[in-house]
Amino acid sequence: MYRQPMSFHTLAPDFDCDHHYHYERFPSNEHIRLVRLFPGHDLDEVACTLETYALEDVPTYEALSYTWGLDMPRNINCDGAVFTVRQNLFSALQALRFEDQERMLWIDAMSIDQHHIEEKNHQIRLMKQIYEKADPVIVWLGEADEDTGKAFDLLDRLMTLEKERKVVIPTPTDPMTAEELVLLGLPGTSDPAWRALDAIFWRDWFSRVWIIQEISVSRGARITCGSFSMDYDDFNEACHLISQRSLTAITHVDPLLPRSLGPFYYTLAVGIQDPLSRLLPQARDKFASNSSDKVYALLGLASDGTDSDLDPDYSLPASTVYKHVAQRTIELEQTLDILSHVEDHRHRLSSDLPSWVPDWEVRPPAAALVPTLEADFANATRGIPANNCTFSEDGSVLYVSGRVIDAADHIGDTFLEFTPLSGSFAGRSAKKVDKTSDAGQALLDFFMQQRWRQWEKIACNLTSTNDDNIPDAFIRTLIAGQELPDIDASPPSTDLQVYYQAWKRYWVRAGPLNGTRISSAYSSADPRDRTLATDFMRAHQKAGYGRRFFTTTGGRMGLCPPRTRAGDKVVLLRGGKTPYILKKVSSGRWTFVGEAYVEGLMLGEGWNGRTEEIGFEII
Repeated sequence: MYRQPMSFHTLAPDFDCDHHYHYERFPSNEHIRLVRLFPGHDLDEVACTLETYALEDVPTYEALSYTWGLDMPRNINCDGAVFTVRQNLFSALQALRFEDQERMLWIDAMSIDQHHIEEKNHQIRLMKQIYEKADPVIVWLGEADEDTGKAFDLLDRLMTLEKERKVVIPTPTDPMTAEELVLLGLPGTSDPAWRALDAIFWRDWFSRVWIIQEISVSRGARITCGSFSMDYDDFNEACHLISQRSLTAITHVDPLLPRSLGPFYYTLAVGIQDPLSRLLPQARDKFASNSSDKVYALLGLASDGTDSDLDPDYSLPASTVYKHVAQRTIELEQTLDILSHVEDHRHRLSSDLPSWVPDWEVRPPAAALVPTLEADFANATRGIPANNCTFSEDGSVLYVSGRVIDAADHIGDTFLEFTPLSGSFAGRSAKKVDKTSDAGQALLDFFMQQRWRQWEKIACNLTSTNDDNIPDAFIRTLIAGQELPDIDASPPSTDLQVYYQAWKRYWVRAGPLNGTRISSAYSSADPRDRTLATDFMRAHQKAGYGRRFFTTTGGRMGLCPPRTRAGDKVVLLRGGKTPYILKKVSSGRWTFVGEAYVEGLMLGEGWNGRTEEIGFEII
């Protein structure tokens, strides 16, 4: 064991304001630094020392999970020298230090020399172990404001209600009414406590990509905001109640960001590790100050995260990292599943990415059809592997073979409106927006209805079709061919219509006014109608949200990316589970637009030898 010599004392070292802290290099790559935070009161200077320990022999410590925040420099006393930190960390150190004893912490901005790329590369590999060993992880949301106390009091009440309710009703899902709020001792819908709680949920910490690993691997965590704190598991219980009982519809409190951590946290808790290619899409709604961290922050959770070809390298631009991940995924998995995550290029933050490589900095509104659709419903090339894919030397060009099957013809508007589902408020479209005026909301409601009518009209105007039953083909397209629960012994053609008509009846009542009528619509609907409607909407939202309905010159119909234009080609590529939309830019060269659902092409019907297999050079 190596330990940097240190005198254990409770008095801060003398402060030389003209001398800036200088890092000593680690004796090996298996060492870390801990911050020994000295006691202090209110306005006392923040003082600490940095101590080096072998990771296998560290004392008990806590790890800080926080956001760096704005670059507002503040100086602290570290080993008698000036150490500059940002304002948010400075506030955390002030709030977290004890008055009468030292506190041992691991803090990335201090424990890692952020200006030494080689050290950062090695320390990133230790992050999982660092947060696993921490007891506990301290989540710092930032300084409290005048309403933070109201928010934490409300969280405590919601948490208690959720725990009590689970004993009586394991999975309550009926939307809560304003009257029920009062009966349960919760604040009324206009009470400022709800706005205070919503402000907590939209603190920057919840949007940071590194928190996924920091929370998922921790043995315990505590949410802290100023002087207020709460156990992380209790915090989750409160968020669960809000989500399950559709409280957002009447209180406008949206736990979307806090709830997004759940799948990672609970998957790892039961011992399941997904590959990096599965984790990246799940983390797209998180942000990082360094774009490469959208990959590096997930390595500790990924089943293949220790592979040497994924070693962090902060000397590389993010575009190079993203290209490498895409090429590696195709070569290892022998599928083109990674292409399903390519976003609308107009929204890209990186301008130097090839069209076929996802920009992980961007979260597209549409859920990828793969893996949303099970293998039985997405097998467009009959399981043929992507074993003939090659790449240009710089990883910018994808060479793959496939078939041109059809071309886009008529294209509808994009599905982006609110979806009134129990258990969620605005679903995938949830945004922080100001309350819409009555006139503005009426206009939004009008366009919502217009979009539905437009899609139906485009389908009915097909002059040539590969399906004699256009209404049923249209409904199957809306849900991308997903199976719906059996409702009775009716023939399948009747089943689809029953689901669709039930949804239309429910949607007319619950959709307008951005979901504020969801409770009354839910309670007034016939129970069977309600079940059919919500089952259909869940399937349609997964399949169609963020996409456009389109028909082809060959008489097919489907769902396509927003950037699709008339004349773009519908193609099948070796190793692809869905059809894709490509745009031809020159002889043999194409740009990738996105994946598509095409009725009649999802189960290998188009991979039949009737069209010539050609080579595609996708740039």
